[in-house]
Amino acid sequence: MIGRVRGAVCLAVALGALAAVTAAQAQAGDRASSATPSAKDAREARRLFNEAMERLRVGDFTAARDQLLESVALAPNPGSGFNLGLAYRGTGQMLRAAETFADVIAGKYGAIRSEQRREVQAMLNGVRADIARVKVEVQGAPFVTLRIDGVVVEESLAEGGVHEQSVDPGAHVLTASAADYEDAEERVEVARGAARSVTLSLRPTKEARTGVLVVEGASDDDQLRIEGVASGRGRLERTVPPGKYHVELESPAGSRDAWVVVKPRSTVRYRFDVVDNTTVWESPFFWGAVGVGTAAIVVGAVLLFGTSQGDPLRDDVYGVTEALR
Repeated sequence: MIGRVRGAVCLAVALGALAAVTAAQAQAGDRASSATPSAKDAREARRLFNEAMERLRVGDFTAARDQLLESVALAPNPGSGFNLGLAYRGTGQMLRAAETFADVIAGKYGAIRSEQRREVQAMLNGVRADIARVKVEVQGAPFVTLRIDGVVVEESLAEGGVHEQSVDPGAHVLTASAADYEDAEERVEVARGAARSVTLSLRPTKEARTGVLVVEGASDDDQLRIEGVASGRGRLERTVPPGKYHVELESPAGSRDAWVVVKPRSTVRYRFDVVDNTTVWESPFFWGAVGVGTAAIVVGAVLLFGTSQGDPLRDDVYGVTEALR
């Protein structure tokens, strides 16, 4: 926190730089805006300005800031703008102080003389030197939303990406978030004019770090195994990290295996189906098919080569032929 001595010094600078403008323009209600305030607004702006000056003298920068904001909203003038910048500086809001001093120089609060502009510029340079910087790198997630003090500064920062930003000196909370990842957060303290570099690493949420693998045998007696995870009979169900798994089955019919891929937030079921190990010579279906085929051959032979039961056919060209019946 800035003490009263520093506040008195700031005030002395303010009055030294813009004493003439403050006395003339604040009392007369002169403004930079094109719309002329009412006499009532001008009187209220002057009252607020005078009270703010008293607050600045005792180092109550927060109250002075709030009163000056009300004053310039009613009737802006360079003196009020300059002292508003001082109040911002006193509260540690260097970014707002720099913005306000720059606005005074640009004439947004009203015209100022060249010597006054030089004094305000010197104050602006000093404030800019006090502004801090943070550099944040994000890791662990493809795309990250980055917040500084709860305010979004990057909506889709790629993994390994870096965000740099000017901040007021003091404490700040840096937060990185992404879908299916736990927030990564760090509180940092940055001195006046200093810079801090921070790396925020995200970890998948518990749900995103696992999947479910179910392995089933053809029989409750089949011996099953998920290599490196578990073994059992009939059916296995386990929550596992995402990855590729080797599953095996042992049964009276023999052994089999397979590779199964489990993705995050997924349930994968793999079933070893029944395998018929009966040989073709032992299969009743084979012999049934053989019987049907044999009968067809016999019938065909009878038809083709059976004994003729009628008289031979005679043909004028080929002579005697057998009848096909």
